[in-house]
Amino acid sequence: MLRALLLAVLLWGGPPGRRQGSYSASAAKWINSFAGPFIPVVGQFTDCLDKKSEDLVKLNVKVSQHRNRQIDSQTQLQKITGNVTVAVPIGNKGWMYMKGASRSNNQWKENAHVLKFSNGICRAMAENLPDFLRQIYKIDPDKARHSACVIPPGVYLADETPVNFTVPRLPVFQYGTWRTEIGFVLGTEAKPRNIMCFMTDIYTVPKL
Repeated sequence: MLRALLLAVLLWGGPPGRRQGSYSASAAKWINSFAGPFIPVVGQFTDCLDKKSEDLVKLNVKVSQHRNRQIDSQTQLQKITGNVTVAVPIGNKGWMYMKGASRSNNQWKENAHVLKFSNGICRAMAENLPDFLRQIYKIDPDKARHSACVIPPGVYLADETPVNFTVPRLPVFQYGTWRTEIGFVLGTEAKPRNIMCFMTDIYTVPKL
């Protein structure tokens, strides 16, 4: 049933005005596709504007950009240069979230997609952004998924470090541009403490 549903989504062009062009590797030509296997390409990271975060995890980095996202992302990883400052130990408490706004009729539709990973911040990184955990924090995500996972306080340096931003647990997604807020939260639902918040544009391009 699930396989049939995914096949229907992949074959369907999507509603008028929402269709995106994608490449067909076998046909070597453009096809219309609404969703499917994708590569996430990220823009620059900026602080959240509402100052909601205590900034106990601070990203001061630049992310390399592709000349042609559709083509270059198939074979080239983006590179990170700068540092990430962690003021407190980040373990398996709290949660990580992503809030994606979609572009429609020349305006952003907030919270078009909201993802919450509530199995602890460090483990959420291991399961959903494993290469960032591996390359920046030098933690093996495979071990972190099955044992204690802690990101120690410190300053983590990157110098043109290649990072794969693929989200293994999200193999299929809509193609398009998403203005995305990403954050870490400690505390409870009633009294949350946002300890990291940044914004980036994420471009989901078809994976060939």
